[in-house]
Amino acid sequence: MKIDISEYLDIFLSEAGEHLDLLNKALLELERDPGDMDRVNEIFRSAHTLKGMAATMGYRDISELSHKLENVLDRIRNREMEVSGELVDTLLFCVDHLESMIDGVAKGTEVDAGEAFQKLNAILGTPAEPPREDAGEDVPPTPEREPEEEAPPESAEVPLEPEDLEIAEKKAAEGLTPYRIDVTLSPETAMKSIRAFMIIKNLEALGEVYKTVPDGEAIEEEDFDLDFTVFLATREAEEKLAEAVAGIGRVSDVAGVRYRPLARVEREAEKPEEKKPRPPPKRRDQVKSIQTVRVAIDRLDNLMNLVGELVITKGRLKQIGAELQDEVLSETVDSIDRLTTELQDGVMMMRMVEVGQIFDRFPRMVRDLAREEGKEVRLEIEGREIELDRTVLDEIGDPLVHLLRNAVDHGLETPQERAGSGKPREGTIRLTARREKNHVEVVVEDDGRGMDPGSIKEAAVRRGIITEEEAAKLDHDETMRLIFKPGFSTQKTVTGVSGRGVGMDVVNNKITALGGTVEVASRPGRGTRFTLKLPLTLAIIQALLVEVGRETYAIPLNSVVETLALAPEEIQTVKGQETYVLRGTVLPLVRLREVLKVPDGGESRTLMVVVVEWSGKQIGLVVDGLLGQDEIVIKTLGDFLTGLRGFAGATIMGDGRVVLILDIATLI
Repeated sequence: MKIDISEYLDIFLSEAGEHLDLLNKALLELERDPGDMDRVNEIFRSAHTLKGMAATMGYRDISELSHKLENVLDRIRNREMEVSGELVDTLLFCVDHLESMIDGVAKGTEVDAGEAFQKLNAILGTPAEPPREDAGEDVPPTPEREPEEEAPPESAEVPLEPEDLEIAEKKAAEGLTPYRIDVTLSPETAMKSIRAFMIIKNLEALGEVYKTVPDGEAIEEEDFDLDFTVFLATREAEEKLAEAVAGIGRVSDVAGVRYRPLARVEREAEKPEEKKPRPPPKRRDQVKSIQTVRVAIDRLDNLMNLVGELVITKGRLKQIGAELQDEVLSETVDSIDRLTTELQDGVMMMRMVEVGQIFDRFPRMVRDLAREEGKEVRLEIEGREIELDRTVLDEIGDPLVHLLRNAVDHGLETPQERAGSGKPREGTIRLTARREKNHVEVVVEDDGRGMDPGSIKEAAVRRGIITEEEAAKLDHDETMRLIFKPGFSTQKTVTGVSGRGVGMDVVNNKITALGGTVEVASRPGRGTRFTLKLPLTLAIIQALLVEVGRETYAIPLNSVVETLALAPEEIQTVKGQETYVLRGTVLPLVRLREVLKVPDGGESRTLMVVVVEWSGKQIGLVVDGLLGQDEIVIKTLGDFLTGLRGFAGATIMGDGRVVLILDIATLI
């Protein structure tokens, strides 16, 4: 049986990443509750599984470092070592090294983990030495450190076929001893197909493996439970066979092994009174069906692009159907429209990812920064299960890092300052996600010192962002939004975390580029709250098509509040700005024809106005006509036009026309 271990690299990297995330999360929880032995056991199991996976793949250093982590955790659960902040620091340091080593595997580079080995050796009281040559063989730990295992499960023995005995007789005539080796893996075994393959490979080095049950294909596809049988002809003693299996599996991975020469098995088979009824061997068509499939991101992206093209083609079909007025064609187009919409919804759901995949990275970052700043911080996370399109989720990572670092550095006071103002010494930061109609809100809030509008104006003037005269005219909301200006910072000195005037403008620009908004609210002495409003997806959106002169433009529907039809005499001019009083509120008007420099196409008596909203502010966009609502596929403008003010992208209509999508944020 020939299997290329490299074929399993992607699986190893994916599962190793999951275990690293678990180790980080569980260690932080253990630091908060040092007596939680369930958490210790969880960390132990994860380190053990990671070690077994690395050993199976032949990554010796990763396996050995994980093994030493196991030994430390074993001492903790045996009450031989107490959990402290310093110990957790060391364990997290080693987890970081494991992550670097696994990244090195992905990139084909080597990472020196000598410092991590030294730290663990110092804790364990063992001499510093390089990883053993047999570390990749998953060296068994010392007996006193090995956890007690349950008795191996009962397994259904594979019936002996007549041809097995015939082959055994031929091998015996050649001077070989034919064995059947029954192996039972533990239910906790990671990557059991590779484990089985490595055991078989070790046995092949001692003789001739002429049969396995199940066969090689079934083992490669993990089309077996926990049991497999190897038929081997060898000149080696049984002890050598045991060593070959033990060199791959540990007690916790190989729950049971029986080495029996086929001559003895044959004699046992001749004693009918000793036979026990056994279930028939598992048939291939009785294998449990696979419930999930791992799909590469680029394949989903390609599928999304194809769906986008299909949506464009659907629009063309609808247009043709409307032009020809053919009833049969119209019915077919309606059916295609429905099926395409369902397909689009299905693909969109496939791309949705829980925000927890991003959120769970932050507790470690907040914990390390808090220790560096000498602050006591509790990070509370809610709404991990809320889903966003993968593309959106990828893009919000950096903005959230800036907001959380800002909360720790600027927002929260030191324990002494909090105690002096009657607050708990430990500050709280909340990271929350919630679904709101057609968007998701992500909120970062703290119970710290808050922001003083006067200090914000002073800092903005000091850094030359605005003049004193301009500062005097700003209302509260306009003052708070000064923090998003490039170069703004209230810090007078530059530190490793803040003071350079970058961060908040990055947050605002990133979220705005996604088609979202950032809102900030703060009360001095009570805390600060940032609210990010994010679209569910960036690929296909609903839009309102409008006519400006002879051009057509698309306005994202999530920005549209309502539409109005106004007579020219209803428009008033206040300080050079056209306005309209809408239900007692002054609505500024912007004529898109003038802003976009569109040639005059003639003006009708009635003015059509699209009321749009962004970051709590409303304006009315004056257009020449409303063409209706449509589903559009967003296309980027390319590097040459990226950043063009007023436009967020483009789309292709059913008739092949390119229509620009308006960027409401820059128009307001």
